[in-house]
Amino acid sequence: MDDGGCFVNSEESRTQPAKRWNSLLLLLVVFVGFLVFGFSENSKGPALPGMQEDFALDEWQIGLLLSLNSLGYLLACSFTIVLTNKLGLRFAMLLAFGSMAVSGVFMFLSHSYAALSASYFLMYIGNGILEIGLALLTARIFIKNTGMMMNLSHFFYGLSSVVAPLFASMLMGVHLFDMTLSWGGMYLIMMSLSIIPMIPALFAAFPRDTVAVEDRVSYASYMKDPAAWLIVGILSFGVISELAVGGWLVNFLEKAYDWTPTAA
Repeated sequence: MDDGGCFVNSEESRTQPAKRWNSLLLLLVVFVGFLVFGFSENSKGPALPGMQEDFALDEWQIGLLLSLNSLGYLLACSFTIVLTNKLGLRFAMLLAFGSMAVSGVFMFLSHSYAALSASYFLMYIGNGILEIGLALLTARIFIKNTGMMMNLSHFFYGLSSVVAPLFASMLMGVHLFDMTLSWGGMYLIMMSLSIIPMIPALFAAFPRDTVAVEDRVSYASYMKDPAAWLIVGILSFGVISELAVGGWLVNFLEKAYDWTPTAA
């Protein structure tokens, strides 16, 4: 009896550091993931005037570019749960971060409106996968102090959302190797940050979904719930406001009031 108890205790003592290390890796994935998400979502405002000037785009083409972004985001949100169920949450997170990093390279190399649109579309595919992936991961790991930890996670998104336009404007004016980084170099650097959370994602053990199939709410029941439609409406208007302000406001202030990119 005593020997068995000692054996169990020794096993627990060996697994506790491993569990703490894995928890730290998962927290890094979440927090740095939200930072990168904020950078990718809120860098387009300062970049749009430069894109418009370089490719001689009219307002309709800019609007179409932003619409394609939202389409990629919508598509990613629709298939990510299937992707996660089939290949796992780790694969989905690595795919999200990898897509965002590659899109930055493609944007830097874009020399036409079509190439730029395709690059933006890829970036928002990654953003959509990341949005769902982070939501699933936080729901699985924040089982204690859930509200506080969710607030802390979104604090990192809010922080990067505040810093991103300023940082993007600063990078676009940097001169390096006898050239100005402009919006292409800015996106190359910003999206390269997606590689950072890939490192803990590679080594962390991701938790599985513990909800039994019989406990899940059916789509039919969900569609009949007024609270569900209220949430859909709130999120829809929230996203519309975010995309409108983040995508158009800087461009508008520069064109209508002759503000500098940094001031806008």
